[in-house]
Amino acid sequence: MFPNQGINKWIYVEKVDSTNKQLLDYSKNFPTTNILLYSFKQTQGNGQFGRSWYSGEDKNLTLSYFFPIRDLKPANQWILNCFVSVTLIQWLTRILPQKELKIKWPNDIYFDGQKLCGLLIQNSITTQQINNTIIGLGINVNEDSFPKDLPNPISFKQILKKSFNLMDLVTDLTLHFQQKLLDFNTMNIKFNKEIYHSHLYRIEELAQFKSDDLGAFMGKIKGVNDIGKLEIEVNDRVETFGFKELTFIT
Repeated sequence: MFPNQGINKWIYVEKVDSTNKQLLDYSKNFPTTNILLYSFKQTQGNGQFGRSWYSGEDKNLTLSYFFPIRDLKPANQWILNCFVSVTLIQWLTRILPQKELKIKWPNDIYFDGQKLCGLLIQNSITTQQINNTIIGLGINVNEDSFPKDLPNPISFKQILKKSFNLMDLVTDLTLHFQQKLLDFNTMNIKFNKEIYHSHLYRIEELAQFKSDDLGAFMGKIKGVNDIGKLEIEVNDRVETFGFKELTFIT
């Protein structure tokens, strides 16, 4: 799936509107190269579905990776989300207590019920295959406090009561990604999915959700299927939900 193993180009931008947007433009000149683009001053970060991502200047990680892709069909693109989420969780467990880290479907990493990281994966797709992907990451690191309108953020510093060197984290995370690129091509995809589900937020817990079809309802998350839809048991039957089709209430 990943024809190149190393991340060959590392690009630092002092100030950027969006690392994903900047990398999309830059990668057009290097379509076969793995690239990292990072900045510690991002002014218009994007989350999933057009939402914004807040990041105080010189306090957090905002970075994006560009990877050419081979032999991955659009119907299987959730494999990328699974790979990125598991890779990020495995890196975070070297810093934070593992039992509190959860993958909140479809694109967040939570620590003890609060948002620690966000993912934004943008794929270039033709009819037959995914040509490349840009993986954007926002990780809350040295924030002491957040704007009051953000619902539930948390940072490394708030958890561990200490500050971190951002460049050291960029380097360590990128070397970790390089190793996982190497592992992925030999790893059993089923094993990757098992790790994903073992960290899935609220799995097998009774919780309240809301959808356009069902309104507010109680259900238990059972897992994520092979096309990336969330499976929830509702009144002894399993319903599936795609992106934008479901809201977590509790």
